[in-house]
Amino acid sequence: MESGIIYTAVSRPGPVEVAILGRLEPAVRVRPRLAAGVALRSLESSPIAGRPALLFLHGRGHAASVWAAWLAAFATLTRTVAVDLPGFGHSGAAPLADGSVEAGLRFFADPVEQIAIAEGPVVLVGHSLGALVAIETALRGRADVRGLVLIGAMGLSPVISPRARLYLRAGPERLSRLTSFVRRAGGSEIDRLRRELHSVRGGRPQAKEAFDRLVPLVGGAFERAARLGEIDAPTLLVWGRADDAFPLPVAMQAAARMRRAELKIIEAEHSPHLERADACIALVRPFIESLLPPTSRTAD
Repeated sequence: MESGIIYTAVSRPGPVEVAILGRLEPAVRVRPRLAAGVALRSLESSPIAGRPALLFLHGRGHAASVWAAWLAAFATLTRTVAVDLPGFGHSGAAPLADGSVEAGLRFFADPVEQIAIAEGPVVLVGHSLGALVAIETALRGRADVRGLVLIGAMGLSPVISPRARLYLRAGPERLSRLTSFVRRAGGSEIDRLRRELHSVRGGRPQAKEAFDRLVPLVGGAFERAARLGEIDAPTLLVWGRADDAFPLPVAMQAAARMRRAELKIIEAEHSPHLERADACIALVRPFIESLLPPTSRTAD
């Protein structure tokens, strides 16, 4: 990346997302961030003195707004920050440095790591791709990571279901555009938000290219299984019993490799934080509370 260049996105929220963001105000507001030369959109609440921020990282094709229920639930407990990963939502995307798998990882992880460093102490809460970014941030050791919540995480094993591999390689954005004429309405608000995010004009070519490096058409998905024992931060693995991307044994094996990990299983598929948000939040809250010292809110 050339020095001084800032990579931005020209986009605006759709009607479903606008309604969600409106309900979050004024406790949670939209804020532009700049990290590793990439303009990122984040949704943020106010700091609470002496407490780490919760940094929420979404999965493939989603955006910070999918965490709306979580932001509302935790904003009174500690600072909450949800970021659109590079190339998704309303964040920009830098060109891939080269053709390597590691370049695909850096595409997503480098800007997020800078946000985590800038926030100071953080607890990383990630789903799928976002969980892989959380793992990578913890392994690099430059951010002050006080805990990890990994939901349906990538990066724990090379195993990925054939169905999920084909879906991701085809591209959720492309599939959503092809089927939008029969699926435009209906479903829960979070379902409609996900369709809205996937239906962006032009797709997400840079983010898709980076992601495809991590999940190739054949062979194992990118993983950090051999390094999981290096993570010393308390870790909560949250897994859908019927996860249709990364089977439950993946989480069981990862929990056994990690020093301070606990596994919680919920009756859901790959996105329990969205499919059963209230139940998942209730499952995670005691873990988050165990990481937060008693303190008082600062002035804005």
